Amino acid sequence: MCVNICSSSCHSILRLNFLNGTIPEALGTLSSLNILDLYSNSLSGHIPVELGELSVLQFLNLDDNNLDGELPEELGNLVTLQHLYLTANKFTGRIPETFDKLIHLETFAVGGNYLSGQMPSYIGNWVNLTKLILIGNNFEGTLPAETFSLPKLQRLLVSDVSNPGISFPKREVIPESLIYLVLRNCKINGSIPEYIGKWPELSYLDLSFNNLSGGVPESFQKLNKLFLTSNELTKLPSWITKKPKPSSYPKADLSYNNFNVKCTNEKCSGLASVNILPTRSFIDNMKTEKCYRKHNSLFINCGGEELNVGKDHYHNDTSTSSFNLSPSDDWAYSFSGDYLWATVNASTFVRNSTCKDCTPETKIDNDFRLAPISLMYYGLCLHKGTVGEERSQHKGNP
Repeated sequence: MCVNICSSSCHSILRLNFLNGTIPEALGTLSSLNILDLYSNSLSGHIPVELGELSVLQFLNLDDNNLDGELPEELGNLVTLQHLYLTANKFTGRIPETFDKLIHLETFAVGGNYLSGQMPSYIGNWVNLTKLILIGNNFEGTLPAETFSLPKLQRLLVSDVSNPGISFPKREVIPESLIYLVLRNCKINGSIPEYIGKWPELSYLDLSFNNLSGGVPESFQKLNKLFLTSNELTKLPSWITKKPKPSSYPKADLSYNNFNVKCTNEKCSGLASVNILPTRSFIDNMKTEKCYRKHNSLFINCGGEELNVGKDHYHNDTSTSSFNLSPSDDWAYSFSGDYLWATVNASTFVRNSTCKDCTPETKIDNDFRLAPISLMYYGLCLHKGTVGEERSQHKGNP
């Protein structure tokens, strides 16, 4: 990487190249640099502490590289910084206490790393923040209550938080700008506050993989997307259960909860885009009610068409619904989650090979299913056996 000395305000935009090696320490001598964009390269090593000397830097993007090590405390000296992107790297350790000086931040994105420790309390003082992306790390504790009241915050994404976990504000707060809220796998307990659905701009809510109980608030009908997968919820809102059905409602995944429903297809709610199945009891019921025969083996062409390979018959697995029970009632799959920024279509969930002279064996290897958060298959009618025996009977893409 070449470094040019700027005599006045300058930018260094080198995104989407094939740059490798480490970030040059000499970048810290570019005293007039206000934009440094190294997004999506193959850079490795640590962030040079010398970058903390860029006294007028406003934009730093190191997303999507192979950088590692701890975040330098010296970055806290970048008091003019407005946007800090560090997602999709291999950073470890805690967020430095020196970052409390970054009071002009509008974007703080550190998702998809190995950061740990407490989420800093000073985040609640970043009053200019519009994006806070902490998703996909190993943080502890809870968010400062002030985070939900930040006046300009539009996107708040957090996941995988260990004890004691995140709590909702004890009193009703009204974030004026919050559009996206993801608090996934954050050890949230208790009921969902009704006031969340009244937040004026909120359109996307993901509270999956927590310990939420009680009902789905009626106020959630106004959302565009709603994900409450894998909680302990028991009561559905009236816009799902009653007739006539509403003309507008969110795309919702409510699977893996404790709703008392008896239907056996993905349109359980009567609403095309609301998925309730499987409930926590559904699969157990299927095993006892539908298995008229038992099998010693099960072959599924994951993401591909029905086919035979030798004596083994592979089931078709090309459905794009979030839950699918096989026509034979002896296996099922379910997936959950959402691609936050990707365009979603059939190829988002199922990829098929297009090779010209495919043999059955190569079709198995080239067909596959994708899932944004979780994917689970159920062999409903298999004889009991040891783990080793069961694995030996699953070939290709089980």
